[in-house]
Amino acid sequence: MENEAQLKQANRIVGYLERHGALTIRELRVKGVRIDLGQLRELLAQLVEVGYVAAQAAPSGATGGRPTTRYAACRTKAG
Repeated sequence: MENEAQLKQANRIVGYLERHGALTIRELRVKGVRIDLGQLRELLAQLVEVGYVAAQAAPSGATGGRPTTRYAACRTKAG
């Protein structure tokens, strides 16, 4: 993590995922993660890379829709 603000955001995201289970980026933003979409994607990619978060591909449902990625916490907190 580059700085303390990013570390705080990472801990917050991992906390949301621990409490609410696997979520999509959209669901994270609805639950209160208020950072830029590009920064959120980058932060999630870093968390997946270091093993704090797991990315799970979710296929489209029986009625259609787009496939998406759900993120779930793997460890307690970053840092």
